Amino acid sequence: MRTTPTGTSPSRTSKEEPLRTCLADDLADVYRDLKKGLDAFGRSDDNDHRAVEDWKLFFVIHWGDHCASALRALNSLIEQRISEDSSFPFGGPIEEETDFE
Repeated sequence: MRTTPTGTSPSRTSKEEPLRTCLADDLADVYRDLKKGLDAFGRSDDNDHRAVEDWKLFFVIHWGDHCASALRALNSLIEQRISEDSSFPFGGPIEEETDFE
């Protein structure tokens, strides 16, 4: 099973080993938690209120970590691509800053 690109769990401290996660799994978990509310949303005011409350709760206990992990993985991929590909806008190696006087 391929486990890259990866992110780390934001709830873990820097002293611990990073938790390796799969980007596809992170995005699927976010989608599943948001989809439940979207399916119920708009049917009634009571359903709308319940959907928002569920989103807030599950953000704190579940999908927020997966969302943050997915964003870190995507950011890492973009940074890697930019540093390796000089055809990317502003790509290529970062040069030393020069003091302009």
